[in-house]
Amino acid sequence: MLKNINKITDSITKSDIGRCRFMNLKLSGGEKLINLGIQSGGITEYPAPYKLMRNGFEKPYHAVILLITEGELELETEHADYELSPGDFVYVASHVARRIELKAGFERYREVYFLIDFESGKDIFRHNDIVVHKSKFWQEICNSVKAYTTESEEKSAIRSLHAELIVRYLRREFASIKSPVESDYLQRLFKLREKIRMNPGFQWKVNDLAKEMHVSSPHLFRLTELYLQLKPMELVTNIRMEKAKELLSFTDHPLETIANELGYASAYSFSHVFNKKNGIRPGRYRRNSNK
Repeated sequence: MLKNINKITDSITKSDIGRCRFMNLKLSGGEKLINLGIQSGGITEYPAPYKLMRNGFEKPYHAVILLITEGELELETEHADYELSPGDFVYVASHVARRIELKAGFERYREVYFLIDFESGKDIFRHNDIVVHKSKFWQEICNSVKAYTTESEEKSAIRSLHAELIVRYLRREFASIKSPVESDYLQRLFKLREKIRMNPGFQWKVNDLAKEMHVSSPHLFRLTELYLQLKPMELVTNIRMEKAKELLSFTDHPLETIANELGYASAYSFSHVFNKKNGIRPGRYRRNSNK
């Protein structure tokens, strides 16, 4: 998390000037976006390296909505850090100091953005200063913004239709947003799944999973059942079975080796679980996948 928050100055680091497509809200359909509280918007693209450090304004006067379309980023604020990837929806009020940086290994960063007036944002996002969640409609919104910015002036009816679609999908997006607490738990669950995927052979127990989530074991049961409709160890088994299918389809490893890689005591115990979950024995699954 950001330290010495009041010492941050606005700065941006990038290899050269980014490309921008701005939405002209004075054209047909723009009034529909203005009525939603949108002040401006568009599509931006920056090549690596990209880093933005922004000091929070003393008085909030707008907020920014970002839809990440390419690249993975780190978002750091005074109170929390976030890992961002394509499909993430981010809302940040203007008084929140923040650092956003493109991760190494990515050639560019692309986003669709909107500036929304602070009062409208406060009502929509229940007085939260920052919201991060997985967007349900990011592709539809991005396609409509792209179309809005590229239609010729003669095609005002088409532009107006795309403005209406943007508003419609933004409203659906706003309605689907979880509270900050829910967003935090979902992000922790995502990180837990990745940890299990990276270590399927570890002898996971409920206590281990709870420690990774920084919650109690009973709380972990409630979270996985609420958000995944699974018990904690069912999550581990499902991830192991996904990995098992990959190993059976794309390697010639013996079943004993696969069982060991996935944390099972023997080929027999692995085959029993695989058959129970998938309705087919691993040997037959391998033969079918290689036909």
